[in-house]
Amino acid sequence: MSSKKITNIALLTALVIVLQVLSSLGLLKIGQFSLALSFIPIMIGVVCFGFWTGLFLGFIFSTVVLIFGLTGLDGGFTLLLFQYKPFLTVFLIYLKGCLAPVVAYFVYKWISKKSDRWGVYVSCGICPVVNTAIFCSMMLLFYRSWLINFFGNENAVKIVFITLAGWNFVIEFLINVLISPVIKVVKDLYAKLFGENKRLEDE
Repeated sequence: MSSKKITNIALLTALVIVLQVLSSLGLLKIGQFSLALSFIPIMIGVVCFGFWTGLFLGFIFSTVVLIFGLTGLDGGFTLLLFQYKPFLTVFLIYLKGCLAPVVAYFVYKWISKKSDRWGVYVSCGICPVVNTAIFCSMMLLFYRSWLINFFGNENAVKIVFITLAGWNFVIEFLINVLISPVIKVVKDLYAKLFGENKRLEDE
């Protein structure tokens, strides 16, 4: 692995940490909704450096989420889940955080065979979709009884899909899609500046 690649991945790692810390502290908000802007540097890592970088950045993102969750600094919801099912909660955090960029990578590889531009655009949109889909699915499959006890039977599904994930997901999805042209520019600029071709380095 070249020194320039290590340096750039280190910068992306720092960005993921800073953005997720700010988000967990509630300092990145639109109204009452916290934003997970960490997917932006994660997707830059995916399209510029490939599978392993995306997985690594997803792991870093998940670790920050876990730390803030277990200390209650994210508002306390993760800590409540952890008290109910500790091991499954840790698994959930890492599963959604790591699988989102991995799925985005394969979507990018598939679509970029015909259009690199659309590969970037679609994969950027897929990343938050996978993250939220895993969260909602796991909540309904394994935390349903807790949701019923905590929120009441008739409100459990509504809480998961609207309050906990709904509007946050919509905002994060729109941000990722809107910022995807910028990510495409960053990818092309990286290839030009460092003499890399546009195929993924660790493909």
